[in-house]
Amino acid sequence: MHSIGTTHSDIERAIARGHQERSRVALDLLDRLGRWFGEILRPAAERFRRWNSERQAVAELRGLSNRTLADMGLHRSQIRAVVRALEDEVTPVPAAELVEVPVARSENLVPFPSTRRAHRNHVHSTDVEPIRAAG
Repeated sequence: MHSIGTTHSDIERAIARGHQERSRVALDLLDRLGRWFGEILRPAAERFRRWNSERQAVAELRGLSNRTLADMGLHRSQIRAVVRALEDEVTPVPAAELVEVPVARSENLVPFPSTRRAHRNHVHSTDVEPIRAAG
């Protein structure tokens, strides 16, 4: 047989270069896959963040009394819609700020006996409830 002029060390160097090239290609592939998965998962992570933020805000507002919600100009049935509308704004408002925002009381208060005091013949100054405009 004829010798092709390669030594054992030449073969070992070629094998080592092959391993290095394979490692480089594998790392490049993993990097590309990681970026691709990141692009796919980013919208899902953002949707989850938004859902969780809305859930927390709704829970905090539902924990308020009807009187406090009325002072803020809200009815219990409007909570989810208001939170969603606030989340759609450019700058998100944390739920804690929604609860702590001082809201001026409505000036269109008229005497209206509460159900606890309906049996009385007279109305006290504390027996007032706000009149909400429709719409």
